[in-house]
Amino acid sequence: MLTNRIEGPRGKHLISQYLKIHPVISCVHLEPALSEHLDSQTPPPPLTVEGEERYLPDRIIRKEQRRRSGDKTRQTCYHVRWQGCGPDEDTWEPADQLLEQEPGVGMSL
Repeated sequence: MLTNRIEGPRGKHLISQYLKIHPVISCVHLEPALSEHLDSQTPPPPLTVEGEERYLPDRIIRKEQRRRSGDKTRQTCYHVRWQGCGPDEDTWEPADQLLEQEPGVGMSL
């Protein structure tokens, strides 16, 4: 019988080569991440323009044509990632509203 010698957390084991073993880790061996190890960055403070708080877009992720409720016309909307924010804080913004808030964005769209 052909065997392989494997070292594990509990010592050495002889295992037959004919056994099919999938290399997985049980969740029992996992530990929660500590907060100091996470790359948590705080978002930059919003800009104040004419008394309004505004955040700067980091990038446009996706573009879609969406219908407004009760209207048959389609409107262009952009999936926006904001500077200093993660994917969970992405938003869908109508094109006209995005261009109105950030005129410089229109060049990149």
